[in-house]
Amino acid sequence: MTRKTAPHCITLIGMMGSGKTLVGRALARRLGWSFIDLDERISQEQGRSIPEIFAAEGEAAFRALELRTLSSILSPLSPAAPRPIPLPPKTRTSVVETSAAAPGPIEETSLCSTVLSLGGGTILQPECAALVCAHSLCIRLTASVETLCERLRADRNRPLLQGGQPLEDRIAQLLSERESAYAAAAHITIPTDAHTPDDIIAQLLSLLR
Repeated sequence: MTRKTAPHCITLIGMMGSGKTLVGRALARRLGWSFIDLDERISQEQGRSIPEIFAAEGEAAFRALELRTLSSILSPLSPAAPRPIPLPPKTRTSVVETSAAAPGPIEETSLCSTVLSLGGGTILQPECAALVCAHSLCIRLTASVETLCERLRADRNRPLLQGGQPLEDRIAQLLSERESAYAAAAHITIPTDAHTPDDIIAQLLSLLR
């Protein structure tokens, strides 16, 4: 699939620790766009941290919050969305396709000029995947199990990594379970191992030329 007009929303997906929030914030600054982290939005709206929501209500309730919040962000019927801001001149031509399994054409939406970072498990919900693929350019950030372990070893705010299972085994398990969903949703995939956010953004912008 080739996109001949500038996307109004770029969504970053991938495993926890792949750099979605860090890259997303930097990319939004580079483009002069707004940035939304889905987990942060949920925490703000609920007045609780993600670990607290998991502990009090369980993963199923959290996933329902994810879908509801994502739908409110990506809804094409939002009356308050601003006018689109085009990508910089170097990125206004077609998007280069890197995924053979990429979804069909992206629908036009009133969501404008936003970089959106999703939680690692958000895209596993078919309804969430459909929203993302229809209303945004979906960028998958990848990293090896070793890299993810290095980045997450000291992080105690990841409910799905708690429970006593060795970190390497747990990350490998989650990655294996999620691989097909990530691959199916992504329009573009970018490795992040040994790359700085600036490197990743430069690569992304080159693909958007």
